[in-house]
Amino acid sequence: MLTPTDTETPAQIDALRNFAAAAELAALERMATSAAASQLRGLRNFADASELAMLEKLAGAAAVASQLHGLQDFAGSPDLTRLNALIAESQSLPDELDWFAIIGEYGRESVHSKFLAWLLNPAAGHGVGDYFLKKFLLHTVAQAEICGIGTATRADIENADWSATTVYLERHRIDILMVNSSNGFVCAIENKIFSPEGISKDGDSQLTWYREVLERDYSAFTKHHVFLSPQGILPAQDKERKFWTPANYTTVRRLVEKTLANNAVTISEEVRVFLRQYATTLRRNIVPEATEIQQLARKIYLEHREAMALIYRHQPDWLPETMQILKEAVAEQKGWRLDKEANGFVRFRSDMWDGFSATRTGTGWAPSPALLLFEFKFSGGRPYLELMLGYGTDEKVREKLFESARQNPAAFRRTANSLVSGYTRLHGEADYILDDSDYGVGWDDGTTRAKIMAWVSDFAQNQFPQMNEVIINCLREYEAEQSRQSGQ
Repeated sequence: MLTPTDTETPAQIDALRNFAAAAELAALERMATSAAASQLRGLRNFADASELAMLEKLAGAAAVASQLHGLQDFAGSPDLTRLNALIAESQSLPDELDWFAIIGEYGRESVHSKFLAWLLNPAAGHGVGDYFLKKFLLHTVAQAEICGIGTATRADIENADWSATTVYLERHRIDILMVNSSNGFVCAIENKIFSPEGISKDGDSQLTWYREVLERDYSAFTKHHVFLSPQGILPAQDKERKFWTPANYTTVRRLVEKTLANNAVTISEEVRVFLRQYATTLRRNIVPEATEIQQLARKIYLEHREAMALIYRHQPDWLPETMQILKEAVAEQKGWRLDKEANGFVRFRSDMWDGFSATRTGTGWAPSPALLLFEFKFSGGRPYLELMLGYGTDEKVREKLFESARQNPAAFRRTANSLVSGYTRLHGEADYILDDSDYGVGWDDGTTRAKIMAWVSDFAQNQFPQMNEVIINCLREYEAEQSRQSGQ
């Protein structure tokens, strides 16, 4: 994983200048199709002058202002007006069911790694044995020969028994590791979808570390290193190009389709549907059928990888930034008090609850003694709000609070069906506070922040008072009951 640094090198800034001034960008805009519309919107947004100004500040304006003129020229290009017109005219792709896209998982490297590890594993329940594994090795070994990389030969792969191959996920942090002890063979696959190769702040590639681990742990084995990406790019560092064979997802898609065609007898209908879905998501989202627009996009990426890496390193870190905005929004509300924070949670309570000893019998959020807390949680990076009843030492007050929420559905929505011994939801907002469009240009111009602050303020004024009143009345009744019982 890339680690941001405080300053960038002149070479990196020069790469950004070259990227913005590239003639191919204008041609790319002119050939926009629906398949690339969202990516081209990203280019248009990237060219926004306010973002360039922030990037200039990051890089050190006094030292590199002249080198960023190319980016500023791009921001003012009339081609951007033409780009918007082309996007408006573009036609949508034909409808085609794509479950990976529907559930929003097609861009996650871990999802692709898990799928490939399953298909590469001869012992998995897909019904193709070592067919896909053998075809994958044959192709990548042939590619290694083309690249002049010393590894196993195609004859070695063709004549070996691969049925006893063990496939690991994230062993030694390698995405996919295949080990066949009987053949004395090990294959490492580093999988990249939409992220660059990891280079540490010291300039070391993650590929170097993986290779050295294999040298240490499998010294007597034949080692085959595969660098898998959508377009089959080479490793960034020359020294690793002598070891890592580039492979692309077009090959993966074709192998999946060939596996379907040549194993019809042994593949179940469920597996057949699954493989077709995967081939579809690759064709639509990862490696669309080759057109001139994709070829130019690839050319731009390959020529400006350093600039792309710099941009990637400075992308917003959505979760901690959203959490900070939420904490500031909570702090602005009269009568609200922030509670113990955790990764992915911003918690708060009404300060009126602190006047009741029963609300300090909680054990679920230690060291906080709170029994009842509002929690901003995150799903897919988007925040939503729930009111949670936690673990506690006083089960009677937990039962009373749960019943009070259940009997007031106008104030407490989506209350859990039953009280459990652990965390129980008393209220849950049905909608997320943000949607996907909020993680764009509005992030830095204050629009998204204003939306969060407005949402919290609206909840504080229009929903919280009724909920708080029910809880306070419940606690007062409970204290009165306890006082009567102790007096008897």
